[in-house]
Amino acid sequence: MSRIVANRYEIEDEIGRGGMAVVYRARDMRLNRRVALKILHPFLATQTESAARFLREAEAIAKLHHPNIVEIFDTGQDEETGSHFLVMELLDGVTLTEFIHQHPTAIPEIAIAMGCSLCDAIDHAHKANIIHRDIKPENIMFSGDGVLKLMDFGIARILDAEKMTASGSLIGSPAHMAPEIIEGHQYSYSCDIFSLGTVLYFALTNALPFQGTTPMAVFKAILDNRYSPPSRLNLSISKKIDRLVARCLKTDPAERYQSTEELKAALLEPLSIVDMSDYGEVISKYYANPEAFNTENIPRIVGHLNDSAQLAVKEHRLPNALETLNTILTYDPANEQAAALLKKLRTGSQIKKKAIIAGVIGALLAISIILFYALPVREIFASSNQPSVPVEQGTQSAAVQPVQTAESDVEQKPTGDSDAHSDEQGTEEPSVYEAVSNEQVSSAGIERADESDLLTNNKLNTEPEVAAHDAANREELPANVKSAETESHKDSTGGNERGTRPRTSKKAQETAQNKETPVPDDTVEQGTDPESKPDEEVKQPEVITFTQPVFPPDGYVFIAGKRYNANENGDVQIGLPPGTYSMTVTCKTRCIPRKMSFEVTPNTQNTTLETVTLDWADASLTVNTSDSNLYFVAVRLDEQGRFTKQIDYLIPSSPKSFNGFNPLGNKPIKLEVYAISKSKQLTGMTRSNLEKEKSASTRVELLPGDNRSITF
Repeated sequence: MSRIVANRYEIEDEIGRGGMAVVYRARDMRLNRRVALKILHPFLATQTESAARFLREAEAIAKLHHPNIVEIFDTGQDEETGSHFLVMELLDGVTLTEFIHQHPTAIPEIAIAMGCSLCDAIDHAHKANIIHRDIKPENIMFSGDGVLKLMDFGIARILDAEKMTASGSLIGSPAHMAPEIIEGHQYSYSCDIFSLGTVLYFALTNALPFQGTTPMAVFKAILDNRYSPPSRLNLSISKKIDRLVARCLKTDPAERYQSTEELKAALLEPLSIVDMSDYGEVISKYYANPEAFNTENIPRIVGHLNDSAQLAVKEHRLPNALETLNTILTYDPANEQAAALLKKLRTGSQIKKKAIIAGVIGALLAISIILFYALPVREIFASSNQPSVPVEQGTQSAAVQPVQTAESDVEQKPTGDSDAHSDEQGTEEPSVYEAVSNEQVSSAGIERADESDLLTNNKLNTEPEVAAHDAANREELPANVKSAETESHKDSTGGNERGTRPRTSKKAQETAQNKETPVPDDTVEQGTDPESKPDEEVKQPEVITFTQPVFPPDGYVFIAGKRYNANENGDVQIGLPPGTYSMTVTCKTRCIPRKMSFEVTPNTQNTTLETVTLDWADASLTVNTSDSNLYFVAVRLDEQGRFTKQIDYLIPSSPKSFNGFNPLGNKPIKLEVYAISKSKQLTGMTRSNLEKEKSASTRVELLPGDNRSITF
């Protein structure tokens, strides 16, 4: 005999269960309709806080009546077991998690449309002073007709108009929790916008933005705002959508969208371009048959995008045009209209680039000629060829310069001379790879490298980089150290070094030292000439010692031109006077350098700072072929060599970047690369399609920073 709850609800079967309750499919015998019956676990029924949370869900949902929020019909307590229950509308669909796993999003606008529906639901709750606090794909379901429903308000907080606090213990799903909730700070409606950003990311990429092996590792990733842009996992995602998601995921609530209405307005922009503004109907049609929807709508979307690219070129919005063309070619690598426009832009860019280079060279030649005749260069050359003449006592030779001239010579001294002192200062010059290659590493996808060719004068920085001039400056010694060391070096070598004054006799040197030569106050740096003030004692600054952990453990740190290496555990021991410093962290195993500022105070003494975790540098793969009738796709494999659902398009002769290396080890990315005839239509790109239609295939392994090339 089936179980009956509260003499009204007949349980038929179990739908699912969680940490607090079990959900059953049941029949309301009084109204003769199917319902979802959610019953609190019996062992929690006697726990005051658990029961209160359960009833709070009923109180929250009872206030809400919206097409995108699951409706509650009844609530009560079973007299027989004492368990609390909720009676809700029964949804015949699947959760968003299950749906995205089964049907990875091929059209990014579908995920954006889902975001609009969820904005409607969250906005309705916010207007009722309710914060959900646990928005995640598992708490979003489809109804049978493809309508998204937000559910499980079990940890929602009902807000009063005076104060919004995060009292109580930390409750929620780690991967979707806003930073202010993690840190126990005051929170507001903005925390739901952060969680919605993680849901959008998942719907777009079939992956979570913040990941880790433990909840604490996930929390750290959230607080550090460390994640890969969605476009690096799904090439058809535009930079505009990247920026939209990034704003939702800002660590500071003030930098996010300030309301769901503002977020929805931003979401509608990309939908309007491809004529999908009726997002509710779009979701229903897509839910009914995702594969058929893609087959029917991708050509239509490509047509809209081609129109948008043409308009962007006409209005001289070159970055927008390039971004749109990239999106078109991910949908249709053989699209002739997009390829023709891209070729036209490349040709125009090359002509413009050559004109600019010619102009720069001409300007430099003109400046060189002007300087040659404007400055006494010929006299300098003539004097440099004259032999040094001993200076008679009481006279001053033109070859003997005041002190400030020697200091200026030291500043002009090539870095190769200062390398002789690097061991004394505890520095170690980085290798060519570290000093040059690391600084050129960009986390932006290499498949979008066309922009760098076309935007020579409008370069966009998408990731923090170590600037080229920093690579040189970080190896320089402080001014006072350089001056003192250079003077001692000149004394030991007779002063006949590059950039120093000509050799003079010992008698002339003594004469120059004994003679009082007036030196302006503004040219003397403190500590550069200790003998100028023999009675004044120079006070040494206090040194604060602390530890900076880095990952991977072979990392090292540059601060004020000095290199600090990590020990075998990845701990870097540093000693600095109090002050504000700029620090660059990098490693030997092809990492992306990170640059940051920090302050050293007396409170920093003997402390261990937060670990700086470096991302692996992207690898790139180039496919070469003489057959113009082929296009290529790469399927990522897991560590055991099994196929995953992540597929990347490869454009012949254009490097494609790959990211997502294992954060816990320098493990390779494994790929199966397929050559497919352009005559084949492989919507969805499943493995069975690829195996059936391939002309050839090969396997490739990439390590961080690799630049591989394969030929078909």
